Amino acid sequence: MAAQMNVIVFKNRTDSTYNAIFTGTIAVCLLATIPALNTDMSFWGQLVLVAINGATIALLGWAWLGMRYELTTDELRVFAGPFCKKIALLRVKLAQVGETMWVGNHRYGTAKGGIIIRFDGYDELYITPETNEQFIEALLERLPELEVRHKDAAP
Repeated sequence: MAAQMNVIVFKNRTDSTYNAIFTGTIAVCLLATIPALNTDMSFWGQLVLVAINGATIALLGWAWLGMRYELTTDELRVFAGPFCKKIALLRVKLAQVGETMWVGNHRYGTAKGGIIIRFDGYDELYITPETNEQFIEALLERLPELEVRHKDAAP
């Protein structure tokens, strides 16, 4: 966690499950590329194949290793490679700590047991900061009325 002018930056946490998923996906891209380069495929076909698979590998690696979360005084910013999601803190209604989201449109986490941020009506965002507790503390400093639920606590 690093602080800069009212911006707190949280590094992303990864675990073995998600590391295996990313590594396996990158390996499949490589394993699909290498044998094709040893065939009689035209130069342009090989170039297109390498460009598409290379771009896919670069994007996955960037999103996997370059993910971070920033809390400003008025918004939560999530960076995953070239993608950025911004949510005004006033839109945040609930934080569920210790949960895991396996599918969803706004999944920006690479570990189990992260935080599901619910905002607006039914929208949700999954993040996995290095420490859930520090992130929640910083979020509560900016949004004291936020409802926080812990997975182990009774509803």
